[in-house]
Formats: sequence, C-alpha cells, structure tokens
Amino acid sequence: MSPDHLKIALVYDPRSTYRELGYSEIDCAELSLDEETPAISAALEHLGHHVTLNPGIKPLVQQLAAGKSMEWDLVFNALEGFYGYARKSQVPGLLEAYRIP
Repeated sequence: MSPDHLKIALVYDPRSTYRELGYSEIDCAELSLDEETPAISAALEHLGHHVTLNPGIKPLVQQLAAGKSMEWDLVFNALEGFYGYARKSQVPGLLEAYRIP
C-alpha cells in the first residue's frame, strides 16, 4: 500500500440492524440509511484507501480490545449512537483514549 493510501476503519450504525431488533422508523430516523455506508466506503476505496467496516459501537469496542486499531491509520466515524445524551460523543471518546485520529 502506498504511503499516500490509508487504512481506514469506517464506523457506522446500520439502520437495518435496529429495525430487525424491532425499533420503528421514527426510532431510527437519525441513523444513516444503509445505502450510505457502502457509498462512503466505495468513495474512500476509489481514492486508493483500504476500508474496514465496523457496524456499531460494540464491534468497534471488540476490535479495539483485540488490538486491531494498530492496523488503522484513522477512523471515519459515521456512527450516530442510539442511547443517551452523549451518544454522538461515544466513538470520539473511545478513539481519543486509544489515540486514534
């Protein structure tokens, strides 16, 4: 991989996952449409970057705990979060703790 090309982890909330768990469209209104993530990934890959998908905060935490973050140059955070007042800052807080841009 060229030094100009990055290894990017793309973190997102799959709306379909929450819909399958029984949440309504209104509950999921702030989550990205499922079609958006492949479009973001494709655009980044078109630019020559390698993209690893992380569908939700729990898979992200598992990847961080397993040391996979050492393989990433940065994280593209498209995750809205689903619970709590600080839901939009959950991923940035985790990434800051692991010193990942």
